Parts: sequence; structure tokens; C-alpha cells
Amino acid sequence: VEFREAWRFVAPGGFAYYTVPKSAPLLVDDSLFFGSDSGTVWSISASDGQMRWERQLPACGRKGIWSSPAWDDGKLYIGAYNGTFYCLDANTGASVWEAALCEWIGSSPVIAPRHGLIFVGLEYARPRAQGSICALSIKTGDKVWEKLLRVFQHGSGAYSDKHDLVVSGTNDHNVIALDAASGRIRWRF
Repeated sequence: VEFREAWRFVAPGGFAYYTVPKSAPLLVDDSLFFGSDSGTVWSISASDGQMRWERQLPACGRKGIWSSPAWDDGKLYIGAYNGTFYCLDANTGASVWEAALCEWIGSSPVIAPRHGLIFVGLEYARPRAQGSICALSIKTGDKVWEKLLRVFQHGSGAYSDKHDLVVSGTNDHNVIALDAASGRIRWRF
């Protein structure tokens, strides 16, 4: 099988020093959504690579956006290294709501539609409880619960609808399972 390049999109402002997983693209119908080191969120056509919209987020620093976006009901959810979590209109990039939560967000969100919640890891500049996993209202961005952790929380979780759990690796070498509705720890490994 021979492959050929169909199109190419270059997102300016990348910082090659950090060679770690960053904002992975999300495909929804014919749209690709992703963030960049420059603090920009992009929407491009998956069929021809043409930009649909771009949204520059303020004061994201060198790391910009490492959070991979999540999508639900025409809205895009993404965190940034300015400590703000964003809900954007997926068609236009316009802000639906913004929640200033912490100093940095590198974690990617996961959605539990049955609860109307979105889960994300947070990072704080304080000596104790430097991180957390929190649940936000998908409609408003208000914090519903927060489980504080000793160290930064850069890891991203997964949601099990069957067990109603949010499971995430943490930077203190644990895997924890949290009750999706309450944030109570069900188990830790």
C-alpha cells in the first residue's frame, strides 16, 4: 500500500523543547480540534485541512495548551496552562463559559453525560495539595467536587459508565477510582 499526503496544516508557535504528549487532535464528523504550545485552539477541516476557526487563549505561557479537547453536544472542552478551563462553541470557537480554577491545567477532560459532569486534573502552586481531580458542571463550569492530591495532577482520567467511576493515574504513583457523582475514593492501587 502506498500512502500520499492529502494535506498539511502547520500550527505556528510550537515549542520543541518539551517532547511529551501534548494536545491530541479530536475528530468530530469532518472537524479536527486541537490546542498548541502557542495557546491557540484550532478547528480545521479533516477532509482538506482548511482552518475553520482559531481561538487564542490569554497568558498561557510556553506550554500553552497540552490538554486534549473533549466534545459534547456542539461544545468543546479544554484546559490551558493559564489555569482556566474553557467551554467553547465547536462551530465558532466563541466562549460559552470559562472557569479560572488553578495555576495550570495540563490534564485532558473526560465527560460523564449521565451526571452532566466533566472531570479534569488541576495543578496548584502551593506546598501541600499541589494537585486535584475535580468535577465541573458541564453547563456552567461550576466546581461540583474536588479530590485534593499531594502532588501535581497532569494525568488524564477515564470514565466508566458501567461502574460510574472516574479512574486516573496520579503523579504520586497511584491509580485511583473516584465515585463520579461525589468524588469519594472507591479504591486506590
